[in-house]
Amino acid sequence: MLAEPVQNAANCDNDLQVWGDDAAETGPVGIAACVKQLLVDSILLNSTASISVLPGSQQQRQPQLVQQELDCMRIGSQGRQLDRRGNRTECALLEFGARLAGHVLPGASDSKQQQQDGVLQVFPFSSSRKRMSSLIATGPPLAQPAGAGTGSVLVGQPARLYLKGAAEMVLDSCRLQVGVDGQLQPLPPAQVAGLKQRCGQGGLRMLAVAYKDVLLRPTSSSDTGIGSSSAEWQLLSESDESSDLVLIGMLGLEDPIRPAVPGAIADCKRAGIGVRMVTGDNAATGAAIAATAGILEPQLAQQVEELAAARSHGKGPQQQVQELRQMLTSLQPAAAAVAHGSGKDISNSGSSRLAGKQNMLAGRVGDARVRGPVAGAALMKSVTPHPSLAVLEGPAFRALVLRPDGTVDLDMFAALWPHLRVLARATPADKYTLVQAVKVLRARGQFQETIAVTGDGTNDAPALTAADVGFAMAAGTSIAKEASDILLLDNNFRSIVSAVKWGRNVYSCVTKFLQFQLTANAVALVTAAGGGLLLRASPLSAVQMLWVNLIMDSLASLALATEEPTDAMLDEAPRNRDGALITPTVVKSIVGQTVLQLGVIALLLGPTGHAVADLGAVAAGAGGDLGEHAAEYTLVFNSFVLMQLFNQVNSRKIHDEANVLDGILHQRLFLVILGLEAALQVAIVQAGGRAFSTVPLTWSQWGVCIGFGALTLLARQALRLIQTEPSNRMPPPGAGGSKSRNGGSSNSGIKTSAAAAQRTVALSAALTEHSKAVSSWLHVAAVQAVDALAAASTAMQQVDADAAKTKTGLQPSDPRQIKQRVV
Repeated sequence: MLAEPVQNAANCDNDLQVWGDDAAETGPVGIAACVKQLLVDSILLNSTASISVLPGSQQQRQPQLVQQELDCMRIGSQGRQLDRRGNRTECALLEFGARLAGHVLPGASDSKQQQQDGVLQVFPFSSSRKRMSSLIATGPPLAQPAGAGTGSVLVGQPARLYLKGAAEMVLDSCRLQVGVDGQLQPLPPAQVAGLKQRCGQGGLRMLAVAYKDVLLRPTSSSDTGIGSSSAEWQLLSESDESSDLVLIGMLGLEDPIRPAVPGAIADCKRAGIGVRMVTGDNAATGAAIAATAGILEPQLAQQVEELAAARSHGKGPQQQVQELRQMLTSLQPAAAAVAHGSGKDISNSGSSRLAGKQNMLAGRVGDARVRGPVAGAALMKSVTPHPSLAVLEGPAFRALVLRPDGTVDLDMFAALWPHLRVLARATPADKYTLVQAVKVLRARGQFQETIAVTGDGTNDAPALTAADVGFAMAAGTSIAKEASDILLLDNNFRSIVSAVKWGRNVYSCVTKFLQFQLTANAVALVTAAGGGLLLRASPLSAVQMLWVNLIMDSLASLALATEEPTDAMLDEAPRNRDGALITPTVVKSIVGQTVLQLGVIALLLGPTGHAVADLGAVAAGAGGDLGEHAAEYTLVFNSFVLMQLFNQVNSRKIHDEANVLDGILHQRLFLVILGLEAALQVAIVQAGGRAFSTVPLTWSQWGVCIGFGALTLLARQALRLIQTEPSNRMPPPGAGGSKSRNGGSSNSGIKTSAAAAQRTVALSAALTEHSKAVSSWLHVAAVQAVDALAAASTAMQQVDADAAKTKTGLQPSDPRQIKQRVV
């Protein structure tokens, strides 16, 4: 390994780590100057990237540019701002090669012009070949005299093919190597195997650079002119390009992970989101990066590393794939038995290790009857991935899940999916296969997962389009951005966690508002309708109803629907994409609070309200021009509004949380609106007078009203004793069963977890249907009550008109018509 340029994909600070004290001047220690120049040429002449200095950047930093637009730009060592264009790996290599050549920083003219002068052929990089190469002319064409006076005849064009690519693939094509003294040496297979084994250690992305000299023949004997155009020569084929190479060296690039990524991965797991890594690196590099990011647990990462080391000295790739296929095939009958609810005991089928794996797999694939995402997330956490299946490379993955005709074997995929964590050496088609297979299995009822995909390349566009949610990076291509649903402007995985929190917060805010509004509407409707039917007058005046409506709609929506998300939302289990907004817990709160508030209003309209009214300055029956029940009706109005204000605090929580005041001090807008509502209520009651049909209340009467309002807080604590739905908190990892020594889960733990999850989801489904029925009934009852209230009001008006006619001697209306209108 000659050098280790560090590529930071997060912020493009491509620092350089070279063996030697002053790499920019002398290069790696012990390397001859000719080898150094060969390495520089292999990097600079075989690149599609460019680095240039922005005009005027030495005088000003262009502060008007947005941060995400500075994708591949940074300030150079001499205060110059660089514009890097092209692949980030290419940019890192280009800068390394330029510094190694003695340039402080490369410019566009340092590399591009040299490429354009003598380039004859380019084999671009592709995800299948994992390499790119450029054929460069090394001198003028060779010619020999054709005879006296006949000119010369072209013999050939000397050229050098520079190649770079994935180390484990390029090494297989190398037969010689360049020594530190510049002499060619044999490259024995034992050394190739040792180099391959070192690839990926420490999470480095290993690239090999090689070359070979060729002599291109003319395309036809008629060419007698001397030139260097590529059209005159027989160019190389792909087979010629990848054979008999001379190894120059190996380069290790590190793609540092942002400091916030491990925490973001942990938050995703906390929220019930499974994270899979799909990468083009080899398995060792991918596993090392996944372990650093937290996708692989430390114990699992160690097992994967030990297994990879054992495989390198054991069976070949085909034998390994055959063993994995046999493992997955043996697990399918157990998974199918659980999926169909047969309850077949598989604990004795095979060895204890295989039985453990069968139960792990059955607990997840048997999700056909478990329709809820809560149970699905719990079962996913209860599955311990097997080291043999946790990290796979693309060829092995395709051999396992793809049939000879190219279609996906869904049974094999369903068995593999719960264990797969890292897919290395993957192609864009592999990512698309993952998305489509999960969606098909979800349609079949085996999975209940919503799949999201991140990507920034053009090849990621099909997977981004097919996924339920596609995340594209701002640094990605325009095609990837157009194919995505959400654009991450800061190119940070942490933003996905923020998107999850905001999505759950929107659902929570809507549910909070519905919980509050439906309760207030039900109480106001029954109070107005009941008063009109039973008392022949509504306890709430029209102006009071306008104020109540303002509290229920505008102010409540501002207070409850503007709360910012908190980290506690990550503890909530994923919700069903087709689930109802009104959950059984919300229905319980609506019904319970409605019954309580109607009971309080009924008490105030009876002897209790008369007794409380006697405590005031305006006694019962002494309301003056506001009516004989002005004091009682003011108490009803004040108690009703205060109960809504206290219930507004209750409505901040929708999952039966114990403390409704948790985090309330951080919700300043909520406190401001709640205080404004309370202040306006005091002003309306004490100074509203005829406009609001109220009389002033004394301190003792206010105390009674506040006590009635506070009853809603006690009622919520009492309603918590009624269990209406399973806990909406995510279980800790491994809660579904105890881990055995071999890395699996015990049979009893998985069976208990699966059975409990099924019972929980069945109860949740029943309560959800019940909540939908109750919501429908409330809607129908509300419509009917409004119609009845309108008819009763019309009838009462007609009765009053007939009474007036009787007093004046006029003929009253037909009683049958009055009865018909009332009915």
